[in-house]
Amino acid sequence: MSDQLLVSLPFLLKDLFRRSFPSALWGQEVRCWIVPLEQAERLNAWIRLVERSGLIEEIRAIERRLPEAQEAQALSAELEQLRDEIRDSLEQTIKKDQRLYVKHLKAEMTMLKRNFAQLRRSASSAG
Repeated sequence: MSDQLLVSLPFLLKDLFRRSFPSALWGQEVRCWIVPLEQAERLNAWIRLVERSGLIEEIRAIERRLPEAQEAQALSAELEQLRDEIRDSLEQTIKKDQRLYVKHLKAEMTMLKRNFAQLRRSASSAG
């Protein structure tokens, strides 16, 4: 491997690196890019250019915010799940309340029919 350079860089620079070094290979075992040694001068110039551009600082700032964004996304998903559970619970409660209301109305109707029947009997026996 002495005739190769191992390059580790932030993931967000991957596409820019691949365009600049199309012959670079991804070393799965070493988890970094492998560049031929004869490209060392060009690689150093590219690294200096990237460092001067401020991209590294921007990428590090983005990477620091990633856990916050991932946490916000997880919280958002949890909130959506809670909304669904509340909506389902509310729908079940409404259905239960409707059944109880219908049951109450039926009981009241039965009582009114009995009362009406008693009134009829009373009126017919008085008359």
